[in-house]
Amino acid sequence: EFVLTLDDDIVIPCADMELGLSVVEGHVNDQVGFFPRLFMVDEWSGRVSYRGWGKVFWSSKFSIVLSKASILHRRYLDLYWRDDYNAIRDYVDDLKNCED
Repeated sequence: EFVLTLDDDIVIPCADMELGLSVVEGHVNDQVGFFPRLFMVDEWSGRVSYRGWGKVFWSSKFSIVLSKASILHRRYLDLYWRDDYNAIRDYVDDLKNCED
């Protein structure tokens, strides 16, 4: 039982969706996504930077996948909506996060 999260402005080819589903079916504890990003920490300044597709492509590394287009097991949404996580959801709502 998997869920596709997809923003209304995103188009993913059917073949890519099928590949994503086949991957997540073999890795049910993982989220399979189509928009990888990379967080990097500068060794000199300690500053954190957020890198998009270009850096991900050239470095072949990523640290997160945006939920704007991803497939995950439904239990993660069940966990998110548990009553004991109300404070976390309120915090996200207060920040007006684009990925909430």
